[in-house]
Amino acid sequence: MERIPNEIYFASTYEDFMEMCEKVKEVKDCELTKEKLFNYMYAGLQNKRTFSFVSYGEDEKMNSCFVISIGKNIIDDLALYVIFVWIDAHYPKLWQKYIEFVDKVAKQFKVEKIIGSTKINSEAYMKRLEKYGYKKTYNIIEKNVKEVN
Repeated sequence: MERIPNEIYFASTYEDFMEMCEKVKEVKDCELTKEKLFNYMYAGLQNKRTFSFVSYGEDEKMNSCFVISIGKNIIDDLALYVIFVWIDAHYPKLWQKYIEFVDKVAKQFKVEKIIGSTKINSEAYMKRLEKYGYKKTYNIIEKNVKEVN
């Protein structure tokens, strides 16, 4: 299949999903396992609320992928959740393309918020996102009960 370089495509095949799952190990401090990501994407095909996307470089190798989900948050607002993102460091311009793509999807679904979480806690990362209108509004705290007992 001939693909347009850096174009964003909907991913729905076993091969797409497996290749995307391999990228989990390239994301720093990612707690998501390949198995969980695969199951999440596969379930998304059934529930029509989770969507996976990929792009490829001129060499036909995957250069980015991401998974989003549409749902209501706890206060009943419709939200777009960014579940997983991987972008090859050799393609920094894809960040802007993906941000614009996610914004377009959010408008199509008429969501009120775009929500994502990350363990990346660097000012450089936040500055990159702030220029697209994102802001840090919450910190996520966590307690591992197994370690306490």
